Amino acid sequence: MLGLECSRLARNSADWHQLLELCGMTGTLICDEDGLYDPRNFNDRLLLGMKGQLSEAELHFIKARLRGWAKQAQIDRGLRPGTASADAARIRALERENAELRRVNAILRTASAFFAAELGHR
Repeated sequence: MLGLECSRLARNSADWHQLLELCGMTGTLICDEDGLYDPRNFNDRLLLGMKGQLSEAELHFIKARLRGWAKQAQIDRGLRPGTASADAARIRALERENAELRRVNAILRTASAFFAAELGHR
């Protein structure tokens, strides 16, 4: 069997492992962009199993990310309570500006204290 990202065929690792078992029983080699694998070989089967597990985990994270984007889209449209994306971006910008102003004020206080001390010595 030749394929690109074959492990993405499975929506869960059970399906993937059934495919590996079938290929192992029939002596079918599995080839993808990373190499050629023989499911009858323990190390190849182990590697292919890991690829299936990683694909299942990746699918889980993609679904979670999509749910988060959908939730944020509902918030942005006012259909759900929460902080809209534009508001969150504005808050982050204001927090950065506030931090910069605090640093500038600290420098000005230090400079003022220095010059006050210098004028006091004269």
